[in-house]
Amino acid sequence: MTMRLWMMLLGLGMASCHVPKSDSSNKAEPIDTLQLLASRLFESHTYEQFIARANPEAHVRWIDASLLSDHELKIAFSRCDGLLLTGGADIHPNRYGRPADTARCGFIDLERDALEARLLEMADHSDVPVLGICRGMQFMNVHSGGTLHAHLPEVIGSDLHRGGVEGNSWDTLHSVVVSRNMPLLSLQGGEQSQVTSHHHQGIDDLAPKLIAWAIAEDSLIEAVMHVDVEKHPFYLGVQWHPERSPIEQALVEPLALQFIAAMQARQKSIR
Repeated sequence: MTMRLWMMLLGLGMASCHVPKSDSSNKAEPIDTLQLLASRLFESHTYEQFIARANPEAHVRWIDASLLSDHELKIAFSRCDGLLLTGGADIHPNRYGRPADTARCGFIDLERDALEARLLEMADHSDVPVLGICRGMQFMNVHSGGTLHAHLPEVIGSDLHRGGVEGNSWDTLHSVVVSRNMPLLSLQGGEQSQVTSHHHQGIDDLAPKLIAWAIAEDSLIEAVMHVDVEKHPFYLGVQWHPERSPIEQALVEPLALQFIAAMQARQKSIR
């Protein structure tokens, strides 16, 4: 073997063993980064944008619970500063004792039901701030012993909550009224907001552990909170989609701001 060929082979060997340098631009998360566990996240990123828009200075690390094993879920919950139950498919009626309602449901996601049941079981024994949106609020009610209307148009006689607006055949803009004072959100009874809804189910029997604090014009319960505010200082559910609602509304930005504040307060108390 000639010296030239030997040097060529040696050069190829060195190239194949080359290890790139680490990217020095990867920096550690700020110490005050909030760990926000969401039951499921979507490609639209509307939930992430909603939180970021409310407080751009807050550092948030999002964790999609639907991608975790049960072991990973336990660890993630033990380290999280907040839990967000997002919108999604119908809840199986077996969970609230009305299996016959299945025929009036849309798509049902049994894995999602099991996941959110697990998350709320852990939340029951914790003071982790919890915010439920649309399906998330409905699951809070079912988890705590309440029931749902399987298909609202059959009950209220209209498709008010998912009748569609121009350019969108599903979302509906309608009024929601605060039915009791909510110091946590600096809201007084009687205040109203125009919010966006997208659902065909809703609360029927309110769970004993929950209190209603906002209603729609057809008297449907639109927002709930936990009765035990000492153990669960921030445990709120809303039927509307604040992340898709018009901005500068009494029932939109304050939800995100106070959710962030509750997570920050808890973070400081345990770290």
